[in-house]
Amino acid sequence: MVIKALAHPTRLFIVEELVEGPRCVCELTAMVGDDISTVSRHLAVLRNAGIVDDELMSFITAGGALLDDYIAGMPIARVGQVEDIAEAVRFLAGPESSWITGVNLVVDGGVSLVR
Repeated sequence: MVIKALAHPTRLFIVEELVEGPRCVCELTAMVGDDISTVSRHLAVLRNAGIVDDELMSFITAGGALLDDYIAGMPIARVGQVEDIAEAVRFLAGPESSWITGVNLVVDGGVSLVR
Protein backbone atom coordinates (compact mmCIF):
# COMPACT_ATOMS: atom_id res chain seq x y z
CA MET A 1 0.00 0.00 0.00
CA VAL A 2 2.84 2.40 0.81
CA ILE A 3 4.61 1.80 -2.49
CA LYS A 4 1.34 2.22 -4.39
CA ALA A 5 0.69 5.46 -2.48
CA LEU A 6 4.11 6.78 -3.48
CA ALA A 7 3.67 5.78 -7.13
CA HIS A 8 1.94 9.06 -8.00
CA PRO A 9 4.40 11.90 -8.71
CA THR A 10 2.33 14.45 -6.79
CA ARG A 11 2.23 12.27 -3.68
CA LEU A 12 5.96 11.64 -3.95
CA PHE A 13 6.49 15.41 -4.15
CA ILE A 14 4.27 15.94 -1.10
CA VAL A 15 6.24 13.36 0.91
CA GLU A 16 9.52 15.00 -0.10
CA GLU A 17 8.17 18.36 1.09
CA LEU A 18 6.89 16.91 4.37
CA VAL A 19 10.29 15.38 5.08
CA GLU A 20 11.66 18.94 5.14
CA GLY A 21 9.13 19.89 7.81
CA PRO A 22 5.42 20.31 8.54
CA ARG A 23 3.33 22.05 5.89
CA CYS A 24 -0.30 23.12 5.90
CA VAL A 25 -2.60 22.01 3.11
CA CYS A 26 -2.70 25.55 1.71
CA GLU A 27 1.12 25.58 1.35
CA LEU A 28 1.11 22.19 -0.37
CA THR A 29 -1.72 23.32 -2.65
CA ALA A 30 0.34 26.30 -3.81
CA MET A 31 3.45 24.14 -4.30
CA VAL A 32 1.63 21.42 -6.23
CA GLY A 33 -0.52 23.79 -8.29
CA ASP A 34 -3.72 21.77 -7.83
CA ASP A 35 -6.91 22.67 -6.02
CA ILE A 36 -7.22 22.02 -2.29
CA SER A 37 -9.57 19.04 -2.69
CA THR A 38 -7.06 17.24 -4.94
CA VAL A 39 -4.21 17.84 -2.51
CA SER A 40 -6.42 16.70 0.39
CA ARG A 41 -7.23 13.52 -1.55
CA HIS A 42 -3.50 12.87 -2.07
CA LEU A 43 -2.88 13.39 1.66
CA ALA A 44 -5.69 10.95 2.50
CA VAL A 45 -4.10 8.28 0.29
CA LEU A 46 -0.77 8.78 2.06
CA ARG A 47 -2.41 8.73 5.48
CA ASN A 48 -4.29 5.50 4.71
CA ALA A 49 -1.14 3.74 3.50
CA GLY A 50 -0.22 2.83 7.07
CA ILE A 51 2.01 4.01 9.86
CA VAL A 52 5.75 3.65 9.44
CA ASP A 53 8.10 4.51 12.28
CA ASP A 54 9.90 7.55 10.94
CA GLU A 55 10.39 11.16 11.97
CA LEU A 56 7.03 12.25 10.54
CA MET A 57 5.10 9.68 12.59
CA SER A 58 7.23 9.86 15.76
CA PHE A 59 4.45 11.57 17.70
CA ILE A 60 2.40 8.38 17.27
CA THR A 61 5.14 5.74 17.32
CA ALA A 62 6.61 7.10 20.57
CA GLY A 63 3.81 5.31 22.40
CA GLY A 64 0.50 6.00 24.00
CA ALA A 65 -3.16 5.13 23.56
CA LEU A 66 -3.26 5.89 19.82
CA LEU A 67 -0.33 3.56 19.09
CA ASP A 68 -1.74 0.86 21.36
CA ASP A 69 -5.09 1.03 19.56
CA TYR A 70 -3.41 0.92 16.15
CA ILE A 71 -1.25 -2.11 17.01
CA ALA A 72 -4.19 -3.94 18.59
CA GLY A 73 -5.94 -3.85 15.22
CA MET A 74 -2.91 -4.92 13.18
CA PRO A 75 -2.50 -8.49 11.90
CA ILE A 76 1.27 -8.04 12.36
CA ALA A 77 1.34 -6.42 15.78
CA ARG A 78 4.12 -3.90 15.25
CA VAL A 79 4.74 -0.60 13.54
CA GLY A 80 6.46 -0.80 10.18
CA GLN A 81 10.03 0.35 9.81
CA VAL A 82 11.51 2.29 6.91
CA GLU A 83 13.63 -0.81 6.25
CA ASP A 84 10.46 -2.88 5.65
CA ILE A 85 9.58 -0.67 2.71
CA ALA A 86 13.16 -0.40 1.51
CA GLU A 87 13.44 -4.20 1.33
CA ALA A 88 10.31 -4.42 -0.81
CA VAL A 89 11.66 -1.74 -3.15
CA ARG A 90 15.04 -3.50 -3.28
CA PHE A 91 13.33 -6.76 -4.23
CA LEU A 92 11.28 -5.15 -6.99
CA ALA A 93 14.30 -3.28 -8.36
CA GLY A 94 16.65 -6.26 -8.09
CA PRO A 95 17.27 -9.37 -10.17
CA GLU A 96 14.99 -11.47 -7.91
CA SER A 97 11.98 -9.88 -9.56
CA SER A 98 13.19 -10.25 -13.16
CA TRP A 99 10.28 -12.59 -14.01
CA ILE A 100 7.63 -10.33 -12.48
CA THR A 101 5.74 -8.28 -15.05
CA GLY A 102 3.22 -6.71 -12.75
CA VAL A 103 2.26 -6.90 -9.11
CA ASN A 104 0.28 -5.08 -6.48
CA LEU A 105 2.63 -5.55 -3.55
CA VAL A 106 1.02 -4.41 -0.33
CA VAL A 107 3.62 -3.46 2.29
CA ASP A 108 1.47 -2.35 5.21
CA GLY A 109 1.73 -5.01 7.91
CA GLY A 110 -1.77 -6.18 7.08
CA VAL A 111 -3.55 -2.90 7.82
CA SER A 112 -5.36 -3.04 4.46
CA LEU A 113 -6.86 -6.40 5.47
CA VAL A 114 -8.70 -4.92 8.43
CA ARG A 115 -9.65 -1.46 7.14
